Amino acid sequence: MQLDGNSHIIYAEEEAAGTRLLMMEGLACFSHVDADTPYAEVEVMKMCMPLLSPASGAIHFKMSEGQAMQAGQLIARLDLDDPSAVRKTEPFHGSFPVLGPPTAISGKVHQRCAASLNAARMILAGYEHNIDEVVQNLLNCLDSPNSLSFNGKNALQFWQPAYPKILKMNWNQNLRSLS
Repeated sequence: MQLDGNSHIIYAEEEAAGTRLLMMEGLACFSHVDADTPYAEVEVMKMCMPLLSPASGAIHFKMSEGQAMQAGQLIARLDLDDPSAVRKTEPFHGSFPVLGPPTAISGKVHQRCAASLNAARMILAGYEHNIDEVVQNLLNCLDSPNSLSFNGKNALQFWQPAYPKILKMNWNQNLRSLS
């Protein structure tokens, strides 16, 4: 339907399913839009979401009102008032950290602790990871009596030649009682 030189869509009772474009009232092709103002609405399943202009400029619509849209389809082009105001992406020229060989994580406490500690180090280095999960895994490792047993055996193996024989026997008995 045309009214006062503007085209308007009249919907029937049975509408086609899909995503539809609705232009903002009073906005035509080559109109000027300000930054963060709506220039159109997208209707999906009776819900309307406004599309905001990212910057000020003249808008050139590539689709007509009421037209069904496909994902990734170009809706409009914007000739910017100030093209220098838009920050352009730049390629990454840095280097990524050297990664070690992959490690298998089993149900053993010391391997879970090492993996959780490594994940915590990666979080502190700025990588994204589930912080709550890492903290919970670290706490579980610290709460486990097997953690003390394993770390104690490692310490004993390292310092074993320096310990007196009676101390080694007492240490081994205590470790066996924890296991």
